[in-house]
Amino acid sequence: MKSVFFLDDDPERTKKFLETIPHARCFSTAQSIIAELKEGVEIDFLFLDHDLGGKTFVDSKNEDCGMEVIRYLLANKRNIGIIVVHTCNTYAGTLMTERLEGAGYLVAREPFTRFNWDSIKIAIS
Repeated sequence: MKSVFFLDDDPERTKKFLETIPHARCFSTAQSIIAELKEGVEIDFLFLDHDLGGKTFVDSKNEDCGMEVIRYLLANKRNIGIIVVHTCNTYAGTLMTERLEGAGYLVAREPFTRFNWDSIKIAIS
């Protein structure tokens, strides 16, 4: 079974994701997912939101946002199958994607609201 990590602070999005991918490990803060990354666990799919803490248009310099996870990954290169940046924050999503691609990660940019659930299930199965 492929390992799937999902970062999002919205309980409804997390619920929807778990309905589709029940074995996913879900996190709501940047610090909680970074703690798992530090453990060196293998990750096939990493889904990242940017705006956390119930806020929108969070400053990317904030420590509790998806960009903090990116900063960790840039400083601590990991072997991750694919990273999906699913934030609806266009500016932050573009920045996250560019930084990850520049570091050699395989990245897809797809806002959560446009997920093709059938394709995700097929890719992860």
